[in-house]
Amino acid sequence: MKLFARLLVFVAASTIGSWTSTYACEYPKPPTFEKVAPTARHIFVFRVLSLKVVRYASKEERFYDELEAVEGAISVEANIKGPQAVFEAVRFKNFVCGGVELQIGHRYLVATNQTGPVLSLVAGDRTFGNIDTEYWFPLRPIKSNPYVLAAESAVRGTRSFSKVLDDRARYDIYVDRAYIELPK
Repeated sequence: MKLFARLLVFVAASTIGSWTSTYACEYPKPPTFEKVAPTARHIFVFRVLSLKVVRYASKEERFYDELEAVEGAISVEANIKGPQAVFEAVRFKNFVCGGVELQIGHRYLVATNQTGPVLSLVAGDRTFGNIDTEYWFPLRPIKSNPYVLAAESAVRGTRSFSKVLDDRARYDIYVDRAYIELPK
């Protein structure tokens, strides 16, 4: 009976394994806050006001006829480094491979050399972090937010930029790089 059970498990695993195929996503190594911030033109906090899906036609045959991106309105809530940031919108892709996820109403700390008015995030982008990790109403004032205080210290040179954003600030922002495609 044990032999039959082992054989049954082996056959089932072999069959399921042949139905699925695993893919690894490939995209350039994403920029990080730690690398961009020391020489960034801007370090600022923005709040996501709205998000919408936009479609555009693909110019490459390997993609579907239409691709999607996410765009949304943002407001700059604090300028930490550089001239006053003039950004009105954010644009990113939320594909399975390297997709970015932002939440309406949350505030994010970002380091960038872009000039605006649209902040474009790339696949797996790590130049920003969610500073509303303790999402309470009313929101914690910007001036007392620990991530903002850490960024201000780093700009002054009293803290390392690698100590500004932690894992909590980056939790739930990124989509896993690998996925499994099931048979059709």
